[in-house]
Amino acid sequence: MVLAKMQDKYSELTKLEESSMIFGNTKLFTDWKNGTVLAVIKRFMKLHYMGDNNGEMKGYLDILKGHPDILSCYKGCLLGGAVGDALGYPVESMSEDAIFGRYGEEGIKTLKEAGSPALISGNTQMTLFAGNECIYRRSNIDVETVIWNGYQEWLGTQGDTRWVDRNGSKMWIYEDERLHHLRAPEKTCLNSIRKSEKGGTLEDPINNSKGCGTVTRAAVIGLSARYDGYDFLVEVKKMGEREAALTHGHALAVKSSGWLAATVANIIDMGFLYNRLEESFVPYPELIYMAITLAYDLNVSDLDAIHMLGEGWVAEEALAIAVFCAVRYQDDFAKAIRVSVNHKGDSNSTGAICGNLLGAWLGKEKVAEAFDLNDLELCDVIETIAEDLYTAVQKMVPEPGENKVWDRKYRR
Repeated sequence: MVLAKMQDKYSELTKLEESSMIFGNTKLFTDWKNGTVLAVIKRFMKLHYMGDNNGEMKGYLDILKGHPDILSCYKGCLLGGAVGDALGYPVESMSEDAIFGRYGEEGIKTLKEAGSPALISGNTQMTLFAGNECIYRRSNIDVETVIWNGYQEWLGTQGDTRWVDRNGSKMWIYEDERLHHLRAPEKTCLNSIRKSEKGGTLEDPINNSKGCGTVTRAAVIGLSARYDGYDFLVEVKKMGEREAALTHGHALAVKSSGWLAATVANIIDMGFLYNRLEESFVPYPELIYMAITLAYDLNVSDLDAIHMLGEGWVAEEALAIAVFCAVRYQDDFAKAIRVSVNHKGDSNSTGAICGNLLGAWLGKEKVAEAFDLNDLELCDVIETIAEDLYTAVQKMVPEPGENKVWDRKYRR
């Protein structure tokens, strides 16, 4: 029944897109894709029709029961992504025979098995610098800065300090020596930042790469978006696409990143409206539909499904594998992450994306129940960035002089 509904949804999307393009009614399709109007309708439907067996009305709080609060979702998203990254980092590129031969029939299972502490890779490093830069921008309205500056500082932690030497450091996390390590950064990211003054754009692509280094950092763009009404999800998708284009020029890398950014934003702001994770997804491309379909087909094993979707080295495959694991095991964070990393492909990237999605959906508490966060490198910094991003986006940035710690971190 659920699969049939997903198929109907995909068919409806395809037909609507085709008819919109044929008749030139692109606004109709844009409005449908936005999903905001649909979410508001669902809100009122739940308020009015959520009756018990006696037909009595349930209160508004019943809708929220069991759903994590927004701060928990912020923390869950970034911590969950880091957990998936760290668990997958030791087994990235290993054959499946090697993984299961070393760690047992379930593969690597705990952060302690990954190391003491379990190390994050360049995926989480870049995510943290992107998050730091997003907070910095919201704290300095009169300063023209872009995420590109944060990536230039990240490049400094990788040994190329030319930009920091010339401009100084604005990111407080740059001072943390734990970030000054080469952790298998994607070559496309390194080369794009080294060789460009301002990065690529949607109109002027920097290259034709569709590596997954875009999607592994896209979730933080969704977290940085403040709900502002009608075109919210459309704008977040564009934000994610523009950010991806800084380092990767292929359309699939750009669109995959935009999709994840918009979906994370929808989970954060509208997640309480949905009963299942995939209901919160913004309209998705064909490979995501395939991932969801496979997640429902219990006759297909986890590994077989992952092999059908790819290995995760390119953006759309990494995203699809992560979606498959997150949807199939959406009530079991530990299982979802373990499945997402124990394969022969780009394990830490697929693990990071799965952790971002499911962490945003389930919240920090479920992440901490599944894995001992004391074993995670930079857990303190990751949680601080999540908390400060929440404050900057969902609450209010402290006025200058109001919070000395904030000023020291974000008004340099």
